[in-house]
Amino acid sequence: MSDFRRLSDQELADMALRLRALEWPRDPDDVPAIAAAFDWTVESLREMGARLGTRFGIATGNFEFEEGRAVHVRAAVCSDIDRESAEERAWLQDVFAESVEAVSAALGPPTHRLPGETPEVRWRGENSTVSVLKYSVIVDIALSTNEYIDEYDRDVYQEL
Repeated sequence: MSDFRRLSDQELADMALRLRALEWPRDPDDVPAIAAAFDWTVESLREMGARLGTRFGIATGNFEFEEGRAVHVRAAVCSDIDRESAEERAWLQDVFAESVEAVSAALGPPTHRLPGETPEVRWRGENSTVSVLKYSVIVDIALSTNEYIDEYDRDVYQEL
């Protein structure tokens, strides 16, 4: 596992603060400049969104657009893992927990914790929400408009 990498706690805290400072939503024309400011590469830019390359490889981030506005961006905070490896799954769980701690140090206590198969921790602000999400093979940090989050929650958690 020596080739697995992750953002340092300081890099993650800085990213969370920089994401929180973005005025949101944004015009899709702003995506290349935002990506460049975070050292991401725009791999493709289409009507519905943009695919990003982060320091963790191709297609490790994306922007989503709704009604001609960028409303959600996510980016990897670590290398991806082999989900079949117990050692790598444990490493990913540690990355998630450490990422939540780092973002909490920057933004304060989380406003929401969503357990489950894809756990998510959120810091909701006045207009946007910063999130840390753990997928089966990678951990991401995201920024979404609150409207995007509210709509997502209605769609995903409607049966709860």
